[in-house]
Amino acid sequence: MKRDTNRLKNHLFDLVVIGGGVHGAAVVRRLAKSGYDVVLVEKGDFCSATSANSLKILHGGLRYLQHGDFKRMRESIRARREFMQLAPHLVKPLPCLMATQGMGLKSRPLMGTAFFVNDLISFDRNQGLPVDKHLGRGRIIGKRQAAQILTGLDQQNISGAALWYDGLVEDSERMVLVMIKEAVRAGAAAINYAEVEELLEPDSGSAGYQVKVRDSCLDERFTVRAKMVVDCGGPWRGELADADRHKDDEIGLAKAVNIVVDRNFFGDYAVGIEGSSEHVDKDAVVKRGKRLFFFVPWRKKTMIGTMYRYCRLEQEALTTTENDIGEMLAEINDIYPAAGLTSDDVVFSHAGLVPAHSPGPGEGNRDPRLVKHSEIIDHDEHGRPGLISIRGVKYTTALQVARDLEQIVKAKGLQPSRQEKESKESAAPVSSAVGELEKSFPHIRKRYGREAEEIYKLMAEEPSTEEMVSSEPPLCRAEICHMIRSEMVLHLSDLVLRRSGFGSDACPERKSLEQAARVMADELDWPEDRVSFELDELINHYRKMHVHMEDGD
Repeated sequence: MKRDTNRLKNHLFDLVVIGGGVHGAAVVRRLAKSGYDVVLVEKGDFCSATSANSLKILHGGLRYLQHGDFKRMRESIRARREFMQLAPHLVKPLPCLMATQGMGLKSRPLMGTAFFVNDLISFDRNQGLPVDKHLGRGRIIGKRQAAQILTGLDQQNISGAALWYDGLVEDSERMVLVMIKEAVRAGAAAINYAEVEELLEPDSGSAGYQVKVRDSCLDERFTVRAKMVVDCGGPWRGELADADRHKDDEIGLAKAVNIVVDRNFFGDYAVGIEGSSEHVDKDAVVKRGKRLFFFVPWRKKTMIGTMYRYCRLEQEALTTTENDIGEMLAEINDIYPAAGLTSDDVVFSHAGLVPAHSPGPGEGNRDPRLVKHSEIIDHDEHGRPGLISIRGVKYTTALQVARDLEQIVKAKGLQPSRQEKESKESAAPVSSAVGELEKSFPHIRKRYGREAEEIYKLMAEEPSTEEMVSSEPPLCRAEICHMIRSEMVLHLSDLVLRRSGFGSDACPERKSLEQAARVMADELDWPEDRVSFELDELINHYRKMHVHMEDGD
């Protein structure tokens, strides 16, 4: 996957997709594999905004039971399975627990009934998956077993626990990249650090939209032409689609915050614990009462979320504040006193903007009522034919949204200009040298799946790339070279935060960051001041997240 602006110029695409988050990636993959000539344009790096703010869980729609929404459950189950088939090396089964108590909504009988219904609806959840990725059936475990897992919780009122399985994405940023690379192999074009500045509608003298783009890396402007435009810009979607702003009167934004702490509380189990404040869900048939906080085991740490607050559309809203961290720690310590967390325990944090129903009078400080369903908005009815925008709400269902979007495109009469193409990776024989390298560097296979062959081959051809930049987490020179040559890595932050997973759970040691920057400098011919600049930018990013860093970082 090369960064090539020449292909984007003087060419009429079927569609241009704006936004390289999970929804943009899912859409471009779907359209490219169906034979459409499509290009993806992202103003920053791929998966660098809200899509990077994830609890890493692929949900099967169990929560939709309280709404009686079986259609959404089926869509979630299908999407979860498709993600697990797409990149099995990035996903593993995740056992989830929630304590049962009393004889009401959280009782063992009612939760057992819910799992029975869920298992019927998800009868094909493991179809086409490797055996080691199969998700077990939900069940109720007894009080004694629950007490052994749910250590630190008040056991007095606990009658047992509800156990179910979802998928844990080990690296949600690379999952987005996998979709984009699959789209490129199927014929799509993609480019990062290219911001859409203006959208000119078709007129009698033009064959399609003119998308005015500014390439921040080459410091140039050019035009991409396409018959249709799909705006997947997330919270910034409306900036290009002004015609739909009246529809957003009742839809605002909520800031979603997750934190990562350098502690493991419940072993391999993700545990849901009720928050302290009341949560209003007007659409639920069965009222849950309070929003759950999930404690998710991840890389020997625990990711905890999610806290929501109403906010405005500002770039700063994508960073966590000291107040955000403080409020979240107070809430966690209130509902789970055994945690005893302080700010020194927080090694990473996320912030993202998600759609929420605008607050009514006096509701500005309440827990936001989130928009539950993604929406595909066709601007044809507002006099802008060929312009579609997506309001996405969940990582998991992005694949279903892409499927629905394709049907709308076809219904509007736009047919694929190429023959439908299935992206396939060549199954070249593994040499003995590559086999030996795999034994010495097993982390590469686990991190990159089938793409590991390309890195092992690079190491065999250029032995110097076997040099380790970091031992924990492991990262070698060959990985960095591969990401620069084949994954559009342009900045140190791209490498550390989004491609390698090297620093997506905590700030690495300064020495390792400097070594990584030196490798990039060699590959990209950076001057010395650029190395210092990239290091400072990355360190400042961690500081803005208000996370604990070791002295010297």
